[in-house]
Amino acid sequence: GDAIAAADAEGRPEIGDSIMLGLMSCQRQGDRLALEGGKIVDGEIIFRQQKTGAIVLLPATPQLVARLAAARARRQGHTLQWPHAVIDEKINRPFAEGGDHYRHVFAAVRDAAAETLPSLAGFRDQDLRDTGITWLANAGCTVMQIAAISGHSLQSIHLILKHYLARHPRSEEHTSELQS
Repeated sequence: GDAIAAADAEGRPEIGDSIMLGLMSCQRQGDRLALEGGKIVDGEIIFRQQKTGAIVLLPATPQLVARLAAARARRQGHTLQWPHAVIDEKINRPFAEGGDHYRHVFAAVRDAAAETLPSLAGFRDQDLRDTGITWLANAGCTVMQIAAISGHSLQSIHLILKHYLARHPRSEEHTSELQS
């Protein structure tokens, strides 16, 4: 929440949108920045990965729905309307593939947030995926459900959960699933 609030305070709400999408979708940075769509159907938000054409279905949580609605409202007056869920709103263009510009903007927002929340110092965009997967597991999702949301392989999900849940106080709850 603090990183998202920092993005908004820094005048980069699209970075807050990207953080929210990273936590909710567990998608890689490049895949997340290329997500198109955002239509809500039957309680799920439908995105399409631009590069692969794969469909990504996310639960339509109130927080994510609100962020996406705010992004649409901010971009409503733009002459050129991009289908991407996240664009660089300062220049009204998608973030370039390769992500160097995005990484610099993300780092500036993260560093601003770290001034009031030092635990964010050094936080990486990659950490959003791992955190999102851990949250899904702690919310009771099965490994197969996590794979459906994140697009991760079962092996990578097991590795992430083994690493993060081993340090979590509720890790015993997930031990049996990780060993199967």
